[in-house]
Amino acid sequence: MAGEDKLGCINVTWKDYVDGRFKEINESRAIASASMEKRLDSMNEFRDTLRDQATSFMPRAEVEATLNRVETDVQGLRESRAVLEGKASQNSVNIALLIAVMGAVMSCGGLTIALVTLFSKLFLP
Repeated sequence: MAGEDKLGCINVTWKDYVDGRFKEINESRAIASASMEKRLDSMNEFRDTLRDQATSFMPRAEVEATLNRVETDVQGLRESRAVLEGKASQNSVNIALLIAVMGAVMSCGGLTIALVTLFSKLFLP
């Protein structure tokens, strides 16, 4: 039993002291155990989140294979566009050549008419 001495100090029997300490230790252990359970639960949630995340992500090799395939397709489209632009340029060259040939034919025709007119005036009475 607890009692006070003349100086105001509390006197406790050894049994009461040990029982009190065991009670405090058990309460502290219960609190620490509950805290540890909460911490472990949050760690398990985090671990589950990471596991879900790992299953939803694509593996690196698969991403690289997909990127290589896309790059190949893009390169093919670039080459196709270059070929089409080259064909457009060839069409422009062909049109210019046709106009030049028509101009040469017309100038030859005009020159022929001019020469025939000149010769007819010179040699025909």
